[in-house]
Amino acid sequence: MPTAQVVNKDIGTPNRWIVDSGFYSEKAVKETEESLGGQVYGAVGKPSHP
Repeated sequence: MPTAQVVNKDIGTPNRWIVDSGFYSEKAVKETEESLGGQVYGAVGKPSHP
């Protein structure tokens, strides 16, 4: 979320956030949507590597 807070406001207010699986947790998603607005999109699973 700290990175999202420094989005240049001159470009407008984002209403969608794309995050990687390292960020994804129910708590992080709720905090981001409540504090920054919009909707969070992220990978919910990590496939294993061969």
